[in-house]
Amino acid sequence: MENFDTVKCWTGGRTKFNRCSQGIEKSHSADAACVGESGANIRMLVTRALLVESKGHGSRQVRRCNSSGFPALNKQGQPIKPKAVYTHCSSGDIVKFKLDKDRKAVKAGTYTARVKTPTPKGFEVKLNGFRVSSAMESLVRFVHRNDGYSYEF
Repeated sequence: MENFDTVKCWTGGRTKFNRCSQGIEKSHSADAACVGESGANIRMLVTRALLVESKGHGSRQVRRCNSSGFPALNKQGQPIKPKAVYTHCSSGDIVKFKLDKDRKAVKAGTYTARVKTPTPKGFEVKLNGFRVSSAMESLVRFVHRNDGYSYEF
């Protein structure tokens, strides 16, 4: 049987004392850092934890199916064409782009947003509750490619 000398147990009182003596606000991540002797003198580089939310990759369905599982047909009896695939951007990419002129309720300026729908010449994003389309020729920079998650502080 192995002996585990590195496992130590501490009380919640010691954790609270360490956190309060350093002036750190109460949070789950701060309490985890302030446990025991090693938590008596910590240096936190960020005050808030990174929030990660799963967004998924969307549907991987190639063809629409009817209730029996056969390919869906249009009114002329032809199979419905699959969605177009665009390689310049995909849904969920975070882009920084510049709008040259005002559109609906969105003023001209530089914005960072999540791509809602890729289009043949560019993409659509949602700003202030309105869908705004932008061309790829305008000043566009990819901040983050879609990996199925949303990140924020």
